[in-house]
Amino acid sequence: MQQHWHAGDTLYVYHSAQPAFQYYRERYGFSHTPYIQGINSRRHWKKYLDELEDLRGRQRVWILLSHIYRGRGIDERKLFLEYLDQIGRRLNSVEAHGAEAHLYDMSRLP
Repeated sequence: MQQHWHAGDTLYVYHSAQPAFQYYRERYGFSHTPYIQGINSRRHWKKYLDELEDLRGRQRVWILLSHIYRGRGIDERKLFLEYLDQIGRRLNSVEAHGAEAHLYDMSRLP
C-alpha cells in the first residue's frame, strides 16, 4: 500500500486490523496519516454497509483488512469486498502475510 499511496488518499481500517495498523503505521510512513476507524458491528451487518456507503464520492479509498472475522454464517471479507465492488471500482489490491489492502475509486458507480 505504501508504494501506491497518493497524497489525498483516504484510508479505511477494518476494526480488527486496527491493533496491527497502530503497531506498524510509523514503520511504514503512516504515523501522521488520518484514517477512518471501522466499527465492530457483528450483530448488525447493515451498519458495516452503511459505513462503507459513507465513502462514496471519494476518488481513492484504501480498505485495509486483517484478522478477518469468519463465523456465524458470515465472512466479513467477502461482505466488505462484494459490497465495495458494487458501489465502487477496484483499482488495485496488495496482499502481505495476514493483511490485504484494496484501492477503490468511489467517486462514481462502477
